Amino acid sequence: MEFGLIERALLFLDSYHCSDPIFLSRLGRGLRAEHRRAFVIVVGTTELIETRAIGRGDYDPSAPGEREALEGLITELGRRVAASLTEGGVPAVAIRGADRGLVSTSASSLAVRWDKIESIAATGAVTVFASLANSGNSIVPVSPGNLVDALAMASGWPVLVFPKNANCDGTGAFHWALDETEASSYYDFEEIRRICSPTPVLATHPGCLENAEISGKWLPGRRRWRE
Repeated sequence: MEFGLIERALLFLDSYHCSDPIFLSRLGRGLRAEHRRAFVIVVGTTELIETRAIGRGDYDPSAPGEREALEGLITELGRRVAASLTEGGVPAVAIRGADRGLVSTSASSLAVRWDKIESIAATGAVTVFASLANSGNSIVPVSPGNLVDALAMASGWPVLVFPKNANCDGTGAFHWALDETEASSYYDFEEIRRICSPTPVLATHPGCLENAEISGKWLPGRRRWRE
């Protein structure tokens, strides 16, 4: 389906896409298009925590030493994506949810300062947002799914995700056989499934962003953008 003109959106990138230079180059071409205005890319993955937990039966990601290690890895992930986009001609800035009190977390919720985040995105540079938050006097990793959800609810912006096995043909049309049971469709499939419930999410391909009218497929959820 044709989704229409998107001038601003939230983009979710899992670790698979963050480490794929071809994907980031293609994404950069789409974000350079003159009809794009403001984009916030959320990076950070639960897969990172799961990988570090392998072989550690008592693994605690909130332990002091481990918390700092994860903070550094997620921060560096955001910087790498921003640097890759900038090298490709797309001005990008890496920030963290923990910077300037942009995101704070409690036992039950995430609070976001969308007014500040939107002002950063409005500068014209793509904002690469690492999923870290303030928790009291500490900086902690947060679920990227939860962060995308909180940002979408605060902003009203649509969310774009990029299935690994999708493609975009020469006309800009999106092709993907949606199969929710096929975990290989996403690296962080459980994160995406969680996002799909409360927010409007469009599955698309970076090549589809190069055209003014974006094509894609809605993922199942409670509502759609402009519904």
